[in-house]
Amino acid sequence: MQCDVDHPFQTLADLMTIREEFGKNLRGRKIAVTWAYAPSYAKPMSVPQGLITLMPRFGVDVVLAHPPEWKLMKEPMAFARAQAQPHGTSFEVTDDMDAACRDADIIYAKSWASRNCFTSPRRRSDSRKRHTDWICDERRMKLAKKDAIYMHCLPPTGTTR
Repeated sequence: MQCDVDHPFQTLADLMTIREEFGKNLRGRKIAVTWAYAPSYAKPMSVPQGLITLMPRFGVDVVLAHPPEWKLMKEPMAFARAQAQPHGTSFEVTDDMDAACRDADIIYAKSWASRNCFTSPRRRSDSRKRHTDWICDERRMKLAKKDAIYMHCLPPTGTTR
């Protein structure tokens, strides 16, 4: 059910996980949806776009972090902004991963391709290499709240918690 714009089953599963961890009332919780460096192929934007459009509707404040080259599609961005106001949540965008992770309840790290890099593999590779420090490591997790969780859209590999 994934397309270029959204991945609804993934983001609904993510919402279920967040509710399992924090309960159904998510009002005031903060999720940092952040681009993350990966040396591999150009990945779709559907997961981060799905997260930014779904989470505000469930009371979650969203901070989207990415280097300037990794902007998401205009329509999902506009929809995320439009959903935040009537649901009493916030939607912010930053190019500072540390700022996004600070005081977050959830850090969701996800690599995605730059919209303007699909036509040039070399350009895509060169741009990613400039941002190898965009990773969620122990230092960044320490910026988040003490009981924060780390999420990503892949199955777990090994022991969690």
